Parts: sequence; structure tokens; C-alpha cells
Amino acid sequence: MSDQKYLLNQLLDQMANYLLTGREIEFSECVLEWYRKEYSCEQTPKPEPTDLKRLAVKASIMERLVEVLNAAPRSGHEAAPAWCKEVGAVAQPIKLQSDRLLEDEELCEAFNKRNLQVVKNFMYFI
Repeated sequence: MSDQKYLLNQLLDQMANYLLTGREIEFSECVLEWYRKEYSCEQTPKPEPTDLKRLAVKASIMERLVEVLNAAPRSGHEAAPAWCKEVGAVAQPIKLQSDRLLEDEELCEAFNKRNLQVVKNFMYFI
């Protein structure tokens, strides 16, 4: 694995860890680092075999990152890695944000299709 792909894999793993442990500030800082360094989403290698929950979180992060980076005013030209299409949903819904934030809110489709719950505008801080 090239140094760049190793770095992308490590950063994605770190983002998933932060999101799964409720550390949204640290997660946000990783997303900002990705944006500032202009990393390519499509070049992110498929994660090593892991449990479906972690894999679903990683695929959802990548798909959402692509949406956010391609949205105005950024107008990027990102694409999700091909492996994201292979990742299915977890069996039971998992809330990745607090009940207070999720209450009466629409959910983000990139996560919701895998039974993961975050608000619709999740990650729109960059």
C-alpha cells in the first residue's frame, strides 16, 4: 500500500473511531484536515475486514464526505471509492449523535441507508 493510501486509511479509521465513541469535535477536526490537505476520497482503499458496524460507518463517512466536498461553495470533483457500494446496513439502528440532536430531525441519507443515524446536515461545517 502506498504512503498516501496508508494515510487515507489511517485517517478514515480515526474518523470512524471518533464518531463511534461520540467524540464529534475530534471527528470534525479530522474532516477539516481531509479538506485542507485536499485528499482524494476515491483513492481511499477498502478497509481491512472488520465488523459490519465499523465498515458501514466508514462507507457512510466517505459517501457523505464526497457530498459535502462537491456541494457549493466548494464545487469539488470527488467520487466515493467503489468499495462503498458493497457495504450494507447494520441490523439495528445506531444513533451516532445524541437524542437531543436527532429529535424531530431529518436524517442524512448516506448514513441512514445503512441504519446509522445522524442529522441531515451532518458534516456541513467545512
